[in-house]
Amino acid sequence: MRKIISLLAIIMLGINLLAQQDPQLSLNKYNILPVNPGFAGSNEAICTSVLYRSQWMGFEGAPKTMIFSGDMAISSISSGIGINILSDNVGFSKNMLIYIKYNIFLNFALTIIKI
Repeated sequence: MRKIISLLAIIMLGINLLAQQDPQLSLNKYNILPVNPGFAGSNEAICTSVLYRSQWMGFEGAPKTMIFSGDMAISSISSGIGINILSDNVGFSKNMLIYIKYNIFLNFALTIIKI
């Protein structure tokens, strides 16, 4: 038993622990695409939005989040495509994320489902 505990302790010493910090998205009412990829192309027009959020103004390393979103419908193949470019700066951590979103419109008897 002692050998097993010693072996586990040695293995654990060599493991780096990394955590993730998701960007704070509080303006979902104005920009649904980062939260729901099925929204891409829903307006059947080219839609873009740019959002900027800065917290704790005046403090060094204060959180800053910038989001650019764009989406459009592709009616010839009944689908939609979108892109999100996200920049999140919190303290010494700086992240740049790019997401490509694609969905298909499925027509059923009375409704349209977007996957």
